Amino acid sequence: MPQIVPDADIDDIRIAATPSNSPTRSIGGLAGPPSTDIVTDVLDAFGWSSLLSLVRAVQLRSSVDKDGVGFRYPTDELDPDEEPFHSVRVYNPIDEVSVAVPAFDRLMGRYLRTLVAGAQATHDQVLDEPWWPGFVDLTEEIERRAPAD
Repeated sequence: MPQIVPDADIDDIRIAATPSNSPTRSIGGLAGPPSTDIVTDVLDAFGWSSLLSLVRAVQLRSSVDKDGVGFRYPTDELDPDEEPFHSVRVYNPIDEVSVAVPAFDRLMGRYLRTLVAGAQATHDQVLDEPWWPGFVDLTEEIERRAPAD
């Protein structure tokens, strides 16, 4: 059974956007309580090139995996020997944690909104990408559903 990360710890994660042409592959600077290390490390593993797959997975409440790190929703298909679960499982190759779905949605809404606001404030080159308007629409959809859960 994975460690359960308290909602308050997820809500305490601080997020800062980085420019799309940043030499780091990270798209958002994340920092939070020690219990959130796996969550912040997993999100840091996704760069600008995989941003659309990340936001689509959150929008559909579906799993996403990049090189052995990612997350799974309880609605994803289970392995034959796997017990049902009712939270988002966030994992890396070494460990995994469990995050309540509403808390994960709130985090992802804040994370994605920070990326949108940061790009708009700095007139980042990512604004010219053909997928950007769809990304903004999906971000708004995720933000709208987060408080309702």
